[in-house]
Amino acid sequence: MKKTIAIGPETHRPTWTWVGFDLARELSKYYNMRVFSQNGIPPSDAVILIKEPLASNLLDLFNPKNVIYFPCDYYLSKQDMEQDEFLKRCFAVIAHSKHLAENIKQFNPRVFHVNHNGKYVLPEMNEYKKDGFVLWVGFSLYIPYLKQWLRKHPLDKKQELRILTDFKNRERVPGNVEQKTWTPKLQFDSMFEAKAALDIKGDDFNQLNRSAHKLEAFIASGIPSACNSGPIMDYLKEKGLDIPNPDDTKRWFSREYYEETVAFGRKLREEISLINVGLEVKKIIDDILLR
Repeated sequence: MKKTIAIGPETHRPTWTWVGFDLARELSKYYNMRVFSQNGIPPSDAVILIKEPLASNLLDLFNPKNVIYFPCDYYLSKQDMEQDEFLKRCFAVIAHSKHLAENIKQFNPRVFHVNHNGKYVLPEMNEYKKDGFVLWVGFSLYIPYLKQWLRKHPLDKKQELRILTDFKNRERVPGNVEQKTWTPKLQFDSMFEAKAALDIKGDDFNQLNRSAHKLEAFIASGIPSACNSGPIMDYLKEKGLDIPNPDDTKRWFSREYYEETVAFGRKLREEISLINVGLEVKKIIDDILLR
């Protein structure tokens, strides 16, 4: 008989629609999955909490040792983690960022690094393009980091940058920029058309602990990608891809780097597939159920 796993809280946030909903659907192969809202957690054998920790007033009413927690980008500082008793008491924590997982270890040793699933990976590898636009995808909240970078490290004036974001940004991003409102279809179409892709992270706690999922989706689609120095560049290099800094356009736009991207991306496609991510989380859930 299948065990029952509760997962939630269901919200309108992209974190739920990507991480929570997709995971609930995949794990339904193995368990009876019960999605809950913020009104309460239903009876179950184990609980998966997405982004929001268990409220402090519920810690004594609910056993956090039956909970697996996905903090995503909830914590804005190390002090936030220090003050969160739930983080220390839950059974396990799953982080999409290796750097975040390392930070959480001092508060909960049962922390696992599991990739985001490759929701936006193209069905086939992209072809090499000598000409075309560079693609950046993200919330408008993060555009200031991109603007700051481009002011100091402008792209060639002839190089078009296409930005896909949640709404039109009123502040002009420097350079030859086309900005469009993001939709899933537009992202897929733009990824097919893009010559290359770009990701820029800031140097604050939240930015340093974000996952590499955007770049991984590009790379797994065969799109030559670049990023600035930091934990994501280090992480990808450790995995086997020496990703260039955006200043190094000779390497970034080269056929040689495209071929390196495709070779690495073929392995990455399987690693970040929803099937594989589901199996990794299943192992952690089964640890709870077998205690």
